Amino acid sequence: MMLNVECKKCGTNFKLAIGEKTLEQTKETLSKMTTFDFCPGNHIELSSPLNYLILKDIVKGNIQTEEEWLSDMKKKGYKLISNDEIHSDYKCTGFSCGMFVGFKKDNPDKQVVLDHMRSPEGNRYYYSRVP
Repeated sequence: MMLNVECKKCGTNFKLAIGEKTLEQTKETLSKMTTFDFCPGNHIELSSPLNYLILKDIVKGNIQTEEEWLSDMKKKGYKLISNDEIHSDYKCTGFSCGMFVGFKKDNPDKQVVLDHMRSPEGNRYYYSRVP
């Protein structure tokens, strides 16, 4: 089962996999959490998700597979760079507002600034916010 939620802080709508839990059981689990970093809006909070999430309705379904998610992101125009590619192809010179700042190793004269997001399976991908 999936729970449709909306983040009050950034307005992002997403689904949480809740298995066979009821809405009340899910609220109880979320209330015990003291931090959360699973919002696709790329922010981390140091309190319960219940302070930030609007819990909507439960729907039947499964989490999107990694392949489906990557395909959807490509259709939306994202050029995603995997965590492995970042380590092998890029040099990090620092971070700004949580974003990767550096350059591609084969083009050290061109600085890049990359934001990041997580796939449904929790893998980190980087992307450029500026075309």
